[in-house]
Amino acid sequence: MNYNKISKDGYKPFIDQLHFSEKNIDPKILCLIYLRISQINDCQYCIDTHYKESCKYHDPEKINLIYLFRESNLFSQKEITILAFAEDITMLQNNKNINDLKEFYTDKEIVDIVYAISNMNALNRIAITFK
Repeated sequence: MNYNKISKDGYKPFIDQLHFSEKNIDPKILCLIYLRISQINDCQYCIDTHYKESCKYHDPEKINLIYLFRESNLFSQKEITILAFAEDITMLQNNKNINDLKEFYTDKEIVDIVYAISNMNALNRIAITFK
């Protein structure tokens, strides 16, 4: 079902949020967040899209190991912290710790990141529902 054409007005806020996130969050971090969320949600279309986007900023070896970001020495502490946070929100875990993010991000950046994570989760679920 071509949901984004059937209800353009309903889909538009999600796209507007994507554009907001692209303007306000470092694209090198944002693409990793989106890829990891899409992997967790098993949205194949989104995984493919965000894998390609991530390869613009990161070595493919690193991207291929994103599911092992905690164990791999290819990820910085900043990347590990944000990816763990994105996982916790995506899987609705109670162990997310916003204070860990404060070492790397301002309060506004953290709020914008939460919006981006929430939006990508919604888009993944919409795409999976209508595939």
